[in-house]
Amino acid sequence: EKDIEFAEQNLRNAIKNYGQVFHWELRKVRKDGSILWVKETTRATKRSDGKILVFTACGDITDLKRAENALKESEKKFRELFNKALDVIVLSEVQEDMMPGQFIEVNEAAVKILGYSKEEFSNMTPLDLFAPDSKDQIPKISAELKKRGSTLFEAKSVTKNRGEIPFEVNVHIFKLRGKDVALSMARNITDRKRAEEALKESEEKFREIFNNANDMITVSEIKGD
Repeated sequence: EKDIEFAEQNLRNAIKNYGQVFHWELRKVRKDGSILWVKETTRATKRSDGKILVFTACGDITDLKRAENALKESEKKFRELFNKALDVIVLSEVQEDMMPGQFIEVNEAAVKILGYSKEEFSNMTPLDLFAPDSKDQIPKISAELKKRGSTLFEAKSVTKNRGEIPFEVNVHIFKLRGKDVALSMARNITDRKRAEEALKESEEKFREIFNNANDMITVSEIKGD
């Protein structure tokens, strides 16, 4: 019930502040009764005809939650989950000012999606992956981590071949062997971004992207009183 109340409050905030992006995590129950952790991203958009549409993308972050728990319990169990995940998951050092330090571990998905080898990653930090027009977010991200120990944001990352990929990044700070480390999961949201833009331009184009997206995406119209 708390998860439902939390989601409803965030949805009301998104409708009230259309144009802004709202993120939250909550649990959902599958048909078989098992628990699924999801990350929802919602943005309300006002169209030229005055209608307010609520665009919500829902991504499965169960692997991240399992990795978080495994990191606290067993390094062997953590590595098994870490390398099976389809999303980019990385473990990095954290400096005193909560700025990211060097990568400690990156999973196979990070190598495949971003193109850098594990050896190359070992000489990099998460800051090296930020595209130029995303770097202005770094101070805000650092402040959020210092305040809450976790943060969720969108940013573009630079691949080895100098391409750019939009990601939604979920970062949590943990103690590992007495030191602060950051566990981050990054999900490619290219399809979601295309769907958001297409929603404003063409319903036909939107439906094509909408039906082929990897994440669950919903759009609803807000009726007036």
